[in-house]
Amino acid sequence: MFKRTLLTGAVLSLGFVAAAQAEFKVMTVNGEKVSVQRQEEVYNNAVKAGAKAGPQLEDQVRRAITEETVLLQEAAKARIERTKEYRTAIDRAGKQLKVQLLVSEYAKKNPVSDKEARAAYDKARTAYGDTEYQVRHILVKTQDEATKLVNFQKSGNSTP
Repeated sequence: MFKRTLLTGAVLSLGFVAAAQAEFKVMTVNGEKVSVQRQEEVYNNAVKAGAKAGPQLEDQVRRAITEETVLLQEAAKARIERTKEYRTAIDRAGKQLKVQLLVSEYAKKNPVSDKEARAAYDKARTAYGDTEYQVRHILVKTQDEATKLVNFQKSGNSTP
């Protein structure tokens, strides 16, 4: 079930291009209408991401949207948006999106030439040397410190 939910999320978070071939109709999930446009958007995003277009993908999109809609309806019933965790996550995501959009805009307005990229690479290579490291283990002094680092990694925070 968890894997299927992850697949659902992956399909829904993508955005698809072969909608002209797909044959969607407005569908209703627990009284809530899902537009053809929404279904085509998910379908086209999946195709852009490498999914094979066709009837099987159409079925996967319908299932994924149905699951998402049901889960969102349940989240609304549970008033998830009123929880501190939700507000904190939304705030964090909003900040990350602002930074991402700012960097993207800056990159569009200030393109980097191949010559500049090569110069930066050569400078970093000189500073760090040619040695490559492939870390398999990170050793720390105590079990508590190791547990803290593992939990930090799982939480996705930026500082331990």
